[in-house]
Amino acid sequence: MTTLTTSLAETTASLASSNVISLDDVRSYAGCCNHVSRLLWTWRPFLDELWGAIYSTGASRAPPNCIWKQQIASALDWIAAFLAENVGSLTRSWALDRYVAPATDMLVIFDASPWGIGSYLVINGVISNYMLSKLTKHDESVLRITIGDPRAQQIVELLSLLVSLVIWAPILEHSKCQLRLRGDNVSALTAAVKLKAASGMMRFLARELAFTFSRFSFEPDIVQHVPGIANITADALSRCFCPATAYTIPKCLQQVVRTNVPARVASWYHTSSYAARQVA
Repeated sequence: MTTLTTSLAETTASLASSNVISLDDVRSYAGCCNHVSRLLWTWRPFLDELWGAIYSTGASRAPPNCIWKQQIASALDWIAAFLAENVGSLTRSWALDRYVAPATDMLVIFDASPWGIGSYLVINGVISNYMLSKLTKHDESVLRITIGDPRAQQIVELLSLLVSLVIWAPILEHSKCQLRLRGDNVSALTAAVKLKAASGMMRFLARELAFTFSRFSFEPDIVQHVPGIANITADALSRCFCPATAYTIPKCLQQVVRTNVPARVASWYHTSSYAARQVA
């Protein structure tokens, strides 16, 4: 697939360099991306954007048989960023012993508060790891949130899930597993399923999820919504940094491995340049 990815990278850059793009060029480009999406399911939401622009019946006022670059700009940005990090041959490997073995049940339970994020990983019914992380000035800068402001709840809930999947990717990415995601925020769970959101920082984080899932050999099977009052352990983790109340690590996690969380500076994200153009 080396030739295809190299050609795609060049075509992506060429399309992004013009404000007006011919429909024939977009059709050809979308067709090439379809080939990649057969291997990488995380490309599919961005193909929807390409085909949607091709068959749009709205009055875009673009020249005849053309579209505006802005109609597919977010797809071009994401694909360019992906190809920049996957130079050369694009492969995915599945070890035979893992492929024929019974699927491992893996459950990520996550939550967030206006001050922090927390989650834990359950493998075949046993808690194996947990994480908690304080929201920082980096989160405020990149995601355009204010620490302590509950209006950012949906954003930090999705951030909690993203961080969980990134730090536990080495465990998840090559395993044949039934990956379940459990949380109390419907918007975050929906973004995890569709890998897209309406706009702003939710859309940015959904794109980052797509990057992370592109490393996995198997798709997530199930997302589960639970009432906030029932998400006790993950909620307690996320509130350990709450200034008004005293929360501690839940007893059920005190003998469990805590996974370190890297600083979420702008360079931690794959598409931070896209985030800079968004409205929170």
